[in-house]
Amino acid sequence: MPGHIPNVVDGYRILHYKNLPFILQNGIYCPASNVKDTNYINIGKKDIINKRETKLIEIHPFGRIHDYVSFYFGPKSPMLYSIYKENSDTNCSQADIIYIVTSISTIIEKKIDFVFTTGQAIMQLSTQHNSLAELSKIDWDIIAAKFWFDRPPEYVDRVRKRMAELLIYEYLPINCILGIGVMNEKILDIVRKMVLDQRLDIPVKKVLNWYY
Repeated sequence: MPGHIPNVVDGYRILHYKNLPFILQNGIYCPASNVKDTNYINIGKKDIINKRETKLIEIHPFGRIHDYVSFYFGPKSPMLYSIYKENSDTNCSQADIIYIVTSISTIIEKKIDFVFTTGQAIMQLSTQHNSLAELSKIDWDIIAAKFWFDRPPEYVDRVRKRMAELLIYEYLPINCILGIGVMNEKILDIVRKMVLDQRLDIPVKKVLNWYY
């Protein structure tokens, strides 16, 4: 695949900012966990969520996608674009969406199992891997590109590749959260207060270029 593997391979998870207090108290549990946020605001499309419930992970540590906490390898995902264009199953705007950032090196340091995929995890063309040596199979040029839309015949399969996933097995502890990104000053103030209320030292920054 074209493109060099970044020196630091980060993972970016998007969620509604109102889901953050539960995470700051408990960490991030996979969808299949019995630990639930009863006030959780879902931002995904229901048909895709249903497919993820049954899609098998066929390499160690196995299970299904819903046994994992999912991250993308870059910001400005097609999923966020759907929210921006109001094509999602939620009424929130992209200003309500925040990023939680981790990294593969942090996950390895904490001895947490993970799998990554070369595209959206439910797609047949996306392969599954658990070895750092296979990070070269991800199309890093597409991950970093400003434009990723499929425009046949010149540009095909870019949307799927842009949605390559880092899947963290079962649970991501709070000490693996390296930072939080937000779109505007209003949410910046709200999120910083949430972090301070839990007496945590997690950087919160406005990163407008992560949004559409």
